[in-house]
Amino acid sequence: MNNNILKLATLAARFILLLDILLGLILVFFMIAWPLELSFLEKIHIVQDSSIFKFETSPSFETIPGGGVPLSPPLSEFGTFYFYFTCVRSLTMVAILFKIIQLSIRIIKSISSLETFRFENVFSFRKMGQLFLVWFAVAIPSIKPLTDFVETIGLTMTATLDFKYALFALVCFVLAEIFKEGNKLMEENKLTI
Repeated sequence: MNNNILKLATLAARFILLLDILLGLILVFFMIAWPLELSFLEKIHIVQDSSIFKFETSPSFETIPGGGVPLSPPLSEFGTFYFYFTCVRSLTMVAILFKIIQLSIRIIKSISSLETFRFENVFSFRKMGQLFLVWFAVAIPSIKPLTDFVETIGLTMTATLDFKYALFALVCFVLAEIFKEGNKLMEENKLTI
């Protein structure tokens, strides 16, 4: 099938997959470089604003007095537990996203080859739903530094329910059932012919 939208979707998914791999490599690099106490870690801050991981190097964002949101301390000031908890949690999310995108590419390829309702797509949607549920669970706990706009005074453990991942899981499970019914109709059609 010569469908430009499917080609564009495949291209976009592969680009996101490449960015995901790059983020994973950056996280692994930081996990290796952090114990070495390299000087460039003084200039890198991690911003936790519900994204997987965001790095800032701009010194103008150190702290914003009067109610602004401070950045985390530089990587060099992180405690071991806090740093590795954040990195492992982020790497887990990166790995989940990697697998979800791979499954999406597989589904897009089957649709473009006119094998839309094959049973492998049902399995892929179920697997994606399970992965989104794992992502939902991994995103619940987080640790953030407590600051008094001058220095870090401790850590706080928070639990956040980010229901978008649960909603994505529900959509995937519904799509799996739709594709399962489509597969049944396709098999019945083959038997009648």
